[in-house]
Amino acid sequence: SANGILAWIIWKAPSLSIPIMTPRPPCRWLITAAVSFIQCGLDYKFYYQMWKYDHVSRIFSRYTLRIWIYTMISSVFVYILYKITDRFLMPKTHLTIEEAIKTN
Repeated sequence: SANGILAWIIWKAPSLSIPIMTPRPPCRWLITAAVSFIQCGLDYKFYYQMWKYDHVSRIFSRYTLRIWIYTMISSVFVYILYKITDRFLMPKTHLTIEEAIKTN
């Protein structure tokens, strides 16, 4: 769907620069919050508000904001799962012979 493609583009493009630009996890979480709020807002605007449905504000408060809050809560658990996976399954960095000689 168009919503999935938009979400993929929004999430994939910044993911290439996030490790370089924001080394701290709280900054990454704030970026996740901002991007997901933009995506939920666009979803609401183009699916409901643009067509002038009845009680559109209720749709925003009951569904769109709820989805955004669930996304934020689940992103914490995804981050924890990522850190656990990274710690136990990724190979450990080893020093090269030149680096080992320099440190001694």
